[in-house]
Amino acid sequence: YYFLWDHYKHKNKIKNCKFINFGSLKSYVVLERQKKWNYLRKKFKKNKNLVLISLYGGHNSDFENRFLKNLSKNQMIDKINSVYKDFMSKKIILNFRENLTLEFFLNCLALSKIVKNNNFKLTIINRYTNLMNNEGEKSYNSKKEKIFFNNFFEKYKILGSDHHRRLAKALKLKNSIFITNVSSMGKELLALNYKVIFYSFLNYKYNPDYFDKNSIFCLLKRDDQLLLNKIKKISNLSEIKFKKEKYKSKKTFSSFNPDKKKFKYFL
Repeated sequence: YYFLWDHYKHKNKIKNCKFINFGSLKSYVVLERQKKWNYLRKKFKKNKNLVLISLYGGHNSDFENRFLKNLSKNQMIDKINSVYKDFMSKKIILNFRENLTLEFFLNCLALSKIVKNNNFKLTIINRYTNLMNNEGEKSYNSKKEKIFFNNFFEKYKILGSDHHRRLAKALKLKNSIFITNVSSMGKELLALNYKVIFYSFLNYKYNPDYFDKNSIFCLLKRDDQLLLNKIKKISNLSEIKFKKEKYKSKKTFSSFNPDKKKFKYFL
C-alpha cells in the first residue's frame, strides 16, 4: 500500500501495489489532535493579513558569509539586488542552496514594500523555535532568524512553534494569504483550502512539476507589482471560486486533500 502525498505520474508502471491519494500525514495528525476537521469547510472572511512561510536555514549563513559580510541594512539590500543582477547576466554562479537563499531574500524584500505601502498585517511562520538547548539557553538559530527578518520588516508577528504545532497555529489564520516560494507547507495549506501564493522566479526552474505557471496561486517571474495584484485578486476569491481555481491546477501542483475516512483507513 502506498499512501501518496501528491500525484505520482509513474504509478501505472508499478505492479502489486495499491495507491491511495492521501495527502500530508502531518496535516491529518494536526486535524485529528486539534479536532479541526471542520476547518476544511470554514468560510473565508476579508482581511489584510499576510503570512510569510520562512525558509531561513543554515544556507543563509553561507550566503551571508559569501556576499553580505559586515554590511549595513541598506548596503545588504543593495548587494542582494546586485547579486541577482550578476546572476541573471551570468557574471556569477550560484549553487542550488545559494539560489534558494537569494530568492527568499528577494521575496522578503518584495513583501516588505507591499506590507509597508498597503498597510497589511504580517505574520511569519518561522523555521526555528525558541526551545532551550542542552545548556538551557534559547536556540541561537532562532535569534539569528529574527535578526534576519528585522532587516526587512519593521512590524510583524512570529508564529514560533515546533513542526506540528506551527501548522495547528496556521489553521487559525483562515482569512490570511500565505506567501512562499518553495515550501511544502504551502502545498499542505493549499490542500487544506487556504489561500497560498508561490512566488518563485529562480527555483521553479529546478523542479517545474512542483509549480503550475497557469495557476492563480503561482507567480513565476520577478514582478513585485504582479505579486501585489495577485494578493488582491486572491483575497477577493469566494469559497466557490477558490475551489474552482484550485481544481484547475495541474495534478502535480497540490498535495491531496485530507479526508477523515482515509485517515481511519490508514490507521
